[in-house]
Amino acid sequence: MHDLTLAVQSMRRHPVLSALMVLAIAAGIAASMITITVYHGRAGHPIWWKADKLYAVMLDTRDPASDMHADLAEVRGKKPVALLFATPQLCTSRVCGPVADIALQLKSKYGRRMEFIHQEVWVDNDTNKGLRPPLEAFKLETEPWLFVLDKSGKVTTRLEGSFGLREFEDAIKTGL
Repeated sequence: MHDLTLAVQSMRRHPVLSALMVLAIAAGIAASMITITVYHGRAGHPIWWKADKLYAVMLDTRDPASDMHADLAEVRGKKPVALLFATPQLCTSRVCGPVADIALQLKSKYGRRMEFIHQEVWVDNDTNKGLRPPLEAFKLETEPWLFVLDKSGKVTTRLEGSFGLREFEDAIKTGL
């Protein structure tokens, strides 16, 4: 009680300084909360305290499997390439299925002028076996990724994460 009395007396004697201290503490708390919120939002489990009650929808839009599995070494230098690294069934970001669908859609439009290659991310589609060698070679730790190579094999565009039809098509046009 004595401390509270002293605090009130100090606030009456120095109202501006007291207000500044209260504002500084409030700003510190706000900055901490924003940092924690952003950290949890960008983490793999943004609502970790409910993770045991959530159900992850597994997307496997490749049934039947797509025909976008050409060998990059055989195509590079002959034709522009759209190289997509994504695992619709095991995607950690939940955007791989839609991105793979967009690739199939654009392949129907640009497939005669450009080769579309889809690379799965995990060895044997088993997350415990680690990343496939092409992803390790490219040093990719997230997915999906799109690399567009022109006819000479030079990367003209790269996209990471969630991207839509317009971004994908714009990227393709840089390689044509």
